[in-house]
Amino acid sequence: MTEYEDEMAELVENYPDPAKRNAAVFKSHRQLALSLINEGFKLFEAKQRRERRNEIKKNILKPEFMNENYVRPKTIAPVTVSKRTVTGAINHAVDVFSGWTIGRLEIGKATKDKLLTAAQHERKSGAGHLVNAAIYENLAKPMNNTQTVADYWKSKEAVQLIRDEVIKNVSEGSIGFIEDRPSV
Repeated sequence: MTEYEDEMAELVENYPDPAKRNAAVFKSHRQLALSLINEGFKLFEAKQRRERRNEIKKNILKPEFMNENYVRPKTIAPVTVSKRTVTGAINHAVDVFSGWTIGRLEIGKATKDKLLTAAQHERKSGAGHLVNAAIYENLAKPMNNTQTVADYWKSKEAVQLIRDEVIKNVSEGSIGFIEDRPSV
């Protein structure tokens, strides 16, 4: 679109009325008209994709049975499923993967390598969270419910506790995921 900016500015200046401007574009600026039509279709397609994503988020990713007030209906009769129904369900499941993102990874486009790399990243993040949790728990043990960390702990004592308890446990492997701990 940037190649037509000067031409568009001139048209806006010369034809302040949109109807006359549109007629002038169709009459003597054919390439600009086609480019504008193309941009309009791009915007329309983006709107359709956005609406589809919103529909998936609303109706598929948050099904009715996840509602806290949901009451499961009684089974009246067993259901047999036709091949056509199964094919439709499979096609629908394929659509679900398009645009589905977990963390920073779009699941539908992920390769095995990307999935495993993302899993490793998430596991490392999780291990860091476990260490933070251990720090919080060790700081909280001697405190009562109304005290703050600043009220109870002196910085030097807190650092010493973290060094002696948490860091020691991390290096020994007693904090972290089970599969990351050294075997005994």
